[in-house]
Amino acid sequence: MRKLPPATVRGYFDAWPNFARSTRKIAAMEPQPMRVWPSAHAITRLEKTFDWVLWIDEANRKLIWLRVARRP
Repeated sequence: MRKLPPATVRGYFDAWPNFARSTRKIAAMEPQPMRVWPSAHAITRLEKTFDWVLWIDEANRKLIWLRVARRP
C-alpha cells in the first residue's frame, strides 16, 4: 500500500466548447458586480485619511472628493 500513489480527487471540468460572443450580445448582457476585497494596508490608509480630512476646510474637501470621483 505504501508504494501506491496517493489517492486524489479529480477536479470538475466542462465539455462545452469555447465560443466568442459578439459585441451586440455582450452589450445586451447584464453587468456583473465587481467584487474587490481591500487589503489590510488599504484599510489602514483609509483610516489615516479619515483623520486628516477633518483638518481640511470644506472647499478643499469638495475639491478632493471631485478628484476622487474623476470629475473636472
